[in-house]
Amino acid sequence: MKYWIDTEFIEKPCTVDLISVGLVAEDGREFYAESNEVDWSKASQWTLLNVRPQLDGKGMDAGEDSRPDQESADHRHRKGNDSEHHRPRAQAVAGGVSHLFGGGATAVLVIPADIPLILADDISALVAGRTQADVTIVPSRDGGTNALLLNADCPSLFAFGEDSAARHRGRAEAAGLSVHMRDFPLLAFDIDTIEDLRELATCDVEAPIRAAIAEPIPTTTGPSSMG
Repeated sequence: MKYWIDTEFIEKPCTVDLISVGLVAEDGREFYAESNEVDWSKASQWTLLNVRPQLDGKGMDAGEDSRPDQESADHRHRKGNDSEHHRPRAQAVAGGVSHLFGGGATAVLVIPADIPLILADDISALVAGRTQADVTIVPSRDGGTNALLLNADCPSLFAFGEDSAARHRGRAEAAGLSVHMRDFPLLAFDIDTIEDLRELATCDVEAPIRAAIAEPIPTTTGPSSMG
């Protein structure tokens, strides 16, 4: 007897979170189930937009309170979402990007420094697809932006903070630029909170990162100074 199996899942840095599983037997029997313990806060934007709406069981309801647009005020505070807070960074990045294009660059890749699981293969794959659009965006797990690949200068593009991936897309399209959203699970993982550090501590990371997080991680539940 042969069986065919298909799954949907959230790919975490070191494991997966099963969303649904479907099996079909050679004799026509079928089985389908959805998890009611999905942590939707760890899902990529692509998964939220393309997988979650297709669910019809308890799995659809399980993460209702963990959608990015329903995060608690405390979480938003810890992430430092205020646009004024991020404006200096946006201005600095815009100036640097314009300088590079002015110096003859044909493309510019912008990546934050808090992506501990970044891989050369992911960057190569990202750059290899740069001709598909004027602007390529890699969202973080919570809707922020963890990579921007630009084929054209657009000083008005940059807007970091909460839901910045959607805002970057909107600004690019408003400027007449084509946009490609790409999903890279390891690039989507960044360090903004103590909880992120705890998750990183469970991963098989390189020695320098392991040494950096060797000290005990604070147990405080208050606001983090990272962002």
